[in-house]
Amino acid sequence: MNDGRKLSFGEFLADLRGVVVSPGRRFPAIHERGALWGSLFLLLAPAYLPMYYLGGVYFSADPIPGYSLILPLAGAVFVTVVKLFGVHLIARLFEGKWHYRAGTGKFRDLFVVFGYTGLPSIMALVAALVIFIGLQPHVLTLFRDFRAVAISVLIAIGIALFIWNLILMVLALRNVYPIRDFKIVISVLIGPFLVAVPLLAGSLIVTPVHINSGMVAPLINEKVTRFISNDPESQDPGRNKISFHVDLLAYRLREPKRFELVSFSPLPGAKGTESGKTSRVIKTSGVHLWFSDEMKNQFAGRIVGLPGDEVELTRGQLRINGVEWKENYLSPECRCDASIPPTKLGAKEYLILPEDRNLIEAYRDQLIVERQRITGRLVINRLPLGWWLFRPTAFQHAAPAS
Repeated sequence: MNDGRKLSFGEFLADLRGVVVSPGRRFPAIHERGALWGSLFLLLAPAYLPMYYLGGVYFSADPIPGYSLILPLAGAVFVTVVKLFGVHLIARLFEGKWHYRAGTGKFRDLFVVFGYTGLPSIMALVAALVIFIGLQPHVLTLFRDFRAVAISVLIAIGIALFIWNLILMVLALRNVYPIRDFKIVISVLIGPFLVAVPLLAGSLIVTPVHINSGMVAPLINEKVTRFISNDPESQDPGRNKISFHVDLLAYRLREPKRFELVSFSPLPGAKGTESGKTSRVIKTSGVHLWFSDEMKNQFAGRIVGLPGDEVELTRGQLRINGVEWKENYLSPECRCDASIPPTKLGAKEYLILPEDRNLIEAYRDQLIVERQRITGRLVINRLPLGWWLFRPTAFQHAAPAS
């Protein structure tokens, strides 16, 4: 096996075509060449995109150049290495008859071939993105209207891709571990469960929450909103939810800041929450561990008043401690003439206003939020995917009115 530096881009494309057309012949050649970069790219690219939100953890702006791009990459590398080590560990134990050192399969060799086994998933992801970006909103609505048929088709496609992926894994790992095929299948199915450990730990740093769509719709690209919300046409805010990533780390290390976007737990019986369902929380050493429907009924808004502030809203004009502020992040359709009388906030109280100011009247009794009800900071980062997921106004800032 060579030093892995002789894989040209043309050979990489030939490898992709060979794995699709004749994987049984191509995998031995890929293994023999020993080049890493092609497989690494195929491993990290699909792992990087789902972790885009990590670039917005703790910092609202990049503390160093490239922070929002590097952090998701670090997460993708970590998860990929742990997942592949799990596969390698199980396969080596099988090979060595439960003695790891007796096995001969090398972890590096697994990296050389494993990336190509994910081609079915990558092809499906690329196709889905192309279709989604190209479809008009009314076509997406049609897709949602025939949800049962769409789900059936997606399940069938998912099963076919899983079987194809499993076949490729068996053909690839035959070249690394001299074990029987059923043991390879067990390795690739059980090994990745090691990832559950760091993912569970990561859930204490950032986690998805369900928020009434009207509260976050002004932040999100309209096409994305229509596609990911439960029911885009529903007028019932309790039924129409959007999943949003929330940074749990920031407010464990510091207090919330003015104009940050946050999620918070509604008061019992609040409009837009599912009746009869409450959050179940276990508190351990100051850390909240959430389970079941813990985060399914969250509200969201922007902090405009900090503890001790006097805040008022006069026909849509925000005034804090007597100073008027220009809220550049509000789009024209989200402005209104709502008013809030001068309000003095307590030592642990925050005034949180919805991005759509037309919702103020509907949620007026929820706007003053105690510190303990703030669950986290909404992750709104421009790179690498924020420019596509969010509206441009989501990245604007407030400034004192001149």
